[in-house]
Amino acid sequence: MKGKAKEQFEKWFKFKWREKGSASIGLAKFYSLPNSMQWGVYEDWADSIGVELEVNRYQDMDTEEYDGYSHYVQYYSIEDPDSEYAINKTRQEARNAAIEKLNQLINET
Repeated sequence: MKGKAKEQFEKWFKFKWREKGSASIGLAKFYSLPNSMQWGVYEDWADSIGVELEVNRYQDMDTEEYDGYSHYVQYYSIEDPDSEYAINKTRQEARNAAIEKLNQLINET
């Protein structure tokens, strides 16, 4: 995350932990977690601002083989919804691409 997107995420993160009344792991600890553990938190934040993030196994319709992962990002909070769909080699690449697109959408609005 960078710029406005990072500021908004961190504000939401701090508020979300206080709201639940649970012990916060803090942002430094969050950023030190493996990417796969951060993913769910980014999904929750995206949901809260009207962005749908999806990462799924990709099946080639011709060969019927699963040979990658797709990512899909849809931003419902802007007048002209923007979306992105692409195929990636690994699940983590798809997650990273989805987060990059989320970052881009937030920073451009």
